[in-house]
Amino acid sequence: MACVFCSEVIGKTGGLEIYNDGETAVFLDKFPRTRGHICVAPVEHHQDPFVSAPELARKVMTMVVDAGRALTEYGAKGVNIGINVGKVAGQQVPHFHVHVIPRYEAGDVVEIEPAFVDTPWRQKSIKLTEAETNEIRDRLTVIFAGMMGGARAGV
Repeated sequence: MACVFCSEVIGKTGGLEIYNDGETAVFLDKFPRTRGHICVAPVEHHQDPFVSAPELARKVMTMVVDAGRALTEYGAKGVNIGINVGKVAGQQVPHFHVHVIPRYEAGDVVEIEPAFVDTPWRQKSIKLTEAETNEIRDRLTVIFAGMMGGARAGV
């Protein structure tokens, strides 16, 4: 099965990607739970980096911290962080990634748990227009560029 992150998201100009430093990529989730819901993933394909590339998993987690900081600057009052590794754990895209879901107020999110395990992701997402998605991506790209010194923001 082809990896949608490798074929359609990571390294693609004008898409969902916000930041890419060559090892890790930050991008908007195609089926967001809230406005600004992002994912952090290694650029190189790994389904389970805990086994195949533990150092890369550490770099992804460092970028998750930066993603949380960016979402706070974007206006989030808190974040939910989710990782699913393996089909039995609810991993629906076979490319390791971490969800960083901004929270703005209590009750503002479409159900998170137990949807991670049993419900197709797209059935529990909010609906955004292409213009809304682009505005969110562009604003977060500017925030990341400022935080990271402009390095490869918004590839």
